[in-house]
Amino acid sequence: MNQSIVSLSGGNMLVRVTLVALGILTLVSSAAMFAATKTWNRTTGGVWTTAGNWTPNGAPATGDSVIINSTQSANITAVPTISLLALNVTGTCRLVAATSGNTMTVTRTLTVATGVTLSLGTNGGRMNFTLANTATGSVNGTGVLNFDGGTTVRTFMLNGNLTIAPGALMTDLAASAGSAFTLASSGTLQIGSAAGIATTGATGAIQVTGTRTFNTGANYVYNGTSAQATGNGLPATVNNLTINNATGLALGSDVSVSGTLTMTSGNIITGANTLTLGTSPTIRGTLSRTSGTILGNFSRWFTNATVSSVVFPVGTASNYRPSAVSFTAAPSAGGTLLATFVSTYPGENGLPLDDAGTNIINAGDEGYWTMTPGNGLTGGTYTLDVTADGFAGVNNFSTLRILKRNDGASGWTLNGTHATGTGSNSTPTAHRTGMSGFAQVGIGAADSPLPIQLSSFAAVVAGNQVRLNWTTMSELNNYGFEVQKSSNQPDNFTTIPNSFIPGHGTTNVPQSYSFTDNFSGVGAWYYRLKQIDLDGTTFYSDPVMVDILAGVGDQNQPVEFSLKQNYPNPFNPSTMIEYSVAKVEHVRLKVFNVIGQEVATLVDEMRSPGVYSARWDASSVSSGMYFYKLESATNTTMKRMMLLK
Repeated sequence: MNQSIVSLSGGNMLVRVTLVALGILTLVSSAAMFAATKTWNRTTGGVWTTAGNWTPNGAPATGDSVIINSTQSANITAVPTISLLALNVTGTCRLVAATSGNTMTVTRTLTVATGVTLSLGTNGGRMNFTLANTATGSVNGTGVLNFDGGTTVRTFMLNGNLTIAPGALMTDLAASAGSAFTLASSGTLQIGSAAGIATTGATGAIQVTGTRTFNTGANYVYNGTSAQATGNGLPATVNNLTINNATGLALGSDVSVSGTLTMTSGNIITGANTLTLGTSPTIRGTLSRTSGTILGNFSRWFTNATVSSVVFPVGTASNYRPSAVSFTAAPSAGGTLLATFVSTYPGENGLPLDDAGTNIINAGDEGYWTMTPGNGLTGGTYTLDVTADGFAGVNNFSTLRILKRNDGASGWTLNGTHATGTGSNSTPTAHRTGMSGFAQVGIGAADSPLPIQLSSFAAVVAGNQVRLNWTTMSELNNYGFEVQKSSNQPDNFTTIPNSFIPGHGTTNVPQSYSFTDNFSGVGAWYYRLKQIDLDGTTFYSDPVMVDILAGVGDQNQPVEFSLKQNYPNPFNPSTMIEYSVAKVEHVRLKVFNVIGQEVATLVDEMRSPGVYSARWDASSVSSGMYFYKLESATNTTMKRMMLLK
């Protein structure tokens, strides 16, 4: 069919003329293609439908955009049921329905400016309001979106995306019959209020006295500028939950996220509550994280299948400490895995060790994770990656191991196979494969962290002998010790014959040990302990050093009474102190705090001329400046050191 098209335009009308070979003329009108922007031009109230109240002349039509300017302060009456493209309110006003129950719908943009109150209706002229699923709305600053008084309940229906900024409100301050708020499953509510969504309309972002419906399929965004609470009005299950608040969000109750948990900024504080990602083995949810940590209880659902890189970003407020679980052999049944981080405190026994073989007991900093299966999760083997940025005392991140224990009373053991650590000393990640069962896990030393708490280990030259003294604060399955030594280098150790000394099995009572070695020549000698477990597993301590000089017993030794700076300094939690003695005499090496109180005695014995070292384990004291003093009957010298936890 042959045809030609002619378009004519004029006023608000587009006329499309289609000429068809059969001689038929068709006219098509499309006023919607000429949607206008209408600005209210009165400073007092008036009638919505009066053409002269708007610039340009003419009342708004369906699809138009409306601006209520900042000079407006009175009622705009006779508002019909209408669908607007946009509504921008910069002046306080009240929209009164021509017929109570009329509905205003915004399909693209709703804006209520800072300090402005937009009231919807009055008695006999109350309005319903709908933000369409294609629309985005914002109540800014101290703005208020208010349902005014009346005897008939009206509803604000949120199908789109509405932001209620910090200090802003949706309310019905003058309502006698209340108003309803409905967040549809397609809607997104962005909340700036510190109180979040309260259980009643008295506080929080949505303060309406009628029915409030928060759909579980909706999206909830907390983006305040001060610390926020979710509020107990947040549903127990939501589709998507986003935190974008650098000052943090506290859960008011248990919350499950069936869709996506988005951590853009800020920590999530669960308290005694639990945040769960997923609702079943088949609805496991998604984690999208840019920054922030979960402080408390975080649970995730697993299916009975092989999975990889399921992250648990749990830790402390100052450090991001995620554990990533990958099931290498599928669980026999799906369920949940609950993880939380436990900060340790001085005096707790049996904690994970750092790669220097010393206890990690810094309050509020180091600690361990608990991983608890639930909802039927059983079986399977897994790979576990644990990142521990902020852990002190890590000198070689590649040697770190993951340790495991079943409860707080049992000792730390190895489970599975070690994989080389990655990252750096400040942000180390330990890896382990082939693990089974869930319990408490922590960062440990090389595959053989000492299952004892070694509080001191020192070497002393006495005549033609070297006497080794060490003390343990606790022991776990300790069969005993062998002493090893090395000449002129801190490796290549060999066991000294007949040096075995029995241990005390398992005990929390301090134990002291001593061994004497007949040295075989002058020079630097290194000694270390080989600790043997009841099952035959062996572990090694850090070495100590003595420097044996020629002509022992000669009063003209090329040494002096001196005290060197400790190393490392600052330190956490242990450090080495080297000193020298020029003649046979009784010496004391003690540690004092800043107010002069003695906190440790490292040496209190006779010494022959030579160079010595002693280790101080400061696990049981707090961070700060300390002084260490070497004294004899004729000499005294003192230095200071810094403990940083």
